[in-house]
Amino acid sequence: MATSFEIVYDRFLANITDYKLAKLDDVTLEGNLELWLKQAISFYPNPRKDLNNLDMKLKCFNEELNHTEIEVLSKFMIMSYMNTHIMREDLLNQSLNSKDYKIYSPANQLKALRELKESIKDEANTLISRNSYNVSSIKEMLK
Repeated sequence: MATSFEIVYDRFLANITDYKLAKLDDVTLEGNLELWLKQAISFYPNPRKDLNNLDMKLKCFNEELNHTEIEVLSKFMIMSYMNTHIMREDLLNQSLNSKDYKIYSPANQLKALRELKESIKDEANTLISRNSYNVSSIKEMLK
């Protein structure tokens, strides 16, 4: 049984709050999600299932992914998404002129984003490790 990209996309979108994504038209959003998913697949080290076995027309993996694998892909999608924000030029030029807000320097904001990205990467790697030890039988382990 196949796993739809939509399932992974929904998990990813449940983990972020970016109202700019809600304003995108469906074609642009789908293109971005697909790009982030492809990058997430490349970040996934030694998956048990062949994540490159895709059907791009049907927008699905040709294998059934378990919940942990879907969660790992969504975490790596978040990393890809965050890369676009970390590298945005306007973060370097950010300035707030209101006395009502505590101002963080662009360097501090970038540092916080990088630390968050590393934290998400660590979560994904922990899930990968746990999933690799979650073997219900010897036969499954020897596949």
